[in-house]
Amino acid sequence: MFFSNETFIRASSIMYFLSYMCLIGFMLPKFKLVEFNKVITLYLVIVVFINMYFLYSVYNLLKTIVPDSLEVFLFGIKSISLIVLVSIALGVYLNNETRLSIFFLMMAFCFVFSDMLNYVSQYYVYHWSFSMLDRVLHVIGLFFLFNYIMEYNKVPKIRGRQVLETTSKELATKNILA
Repeated sequence: MFFSNETFIRASSIMYFLSYMCLIGFMLPKFKLVEFNKVITLYLVIVVFINMYFLYSVYNLLKTIVPDSLEVFLFGIKSISLIVLVSIALGVYLNNETRLSIFFLMMAFCFVFSDMLNYVSQYYVYHWSFSMLDRVLHVIGLFFLFNYIMEYNKVPKIRGRQVLETTSKELATKNILA
């Protein structure tokens, strides 16, 4: 094995963080806070603050348990990126309520629960069932991500075909010489 256990944990945390940031960057243009009514905005803000408080509590607890400060820092930034990802996914879902937004929201929830089980098995109590359920939820999240990507790529093709068919029908019915 080329990596020690600590190196592998750090590398995987960095890769997960970068992947969550890519997903956030992809979904951020679809998130429009202006289009929400006040109740939904208040709901999103309360959910984010509750999650940030929970993360702060766990972060302070981990600082006492884990001697490596870099690992605790990576835990913090990965968790913050997950909170932002779920908040954006929930906001896009509440704004659009489409099949695509449901796929993305389910993917984000699966990743959150997968990471929570990973934290439990890594830092508190290791049990094979936690690790297995962690991996199963991660695979289900990837399933929703792939479904999102397939549906997202299907929409422009259908629109493009409709535009192309409409244009060719118009050209066929119009008399160019008249």
